[in-house]
Amino acid sequence: MSIVSKTDFKDIDEYERVVTEQKVAEFNSCLIFISKYTYVSFESMANYNGSYPIGIYEKDKEGWLKWYEGNKCNNIQFKK
Repeated sequence: MSIVSKTDFKDIDEYERVVTEQKVAEFNSCLIFISKYTYVSFESMANYNGSYPIGIYEKDKEGWLKWYEGNKCNNIQFKK
């Protein structure tokens, strides 16, 4: 049986913090890309932790999917 020290938990916390920050940055980057073509409720994320409220996210996602379905066969040209 091994003994887990406080340092081990500190390392785990640090890892989780870094992973979470990277995922948030990647998600935000995706939202910026999507917003060039369809609506993204950035103002809804102006809350204390910068999260995307799930109900608003789901509503926005419906719009994103409709946009994609309507444009996927039209040889989409990405703006530069």
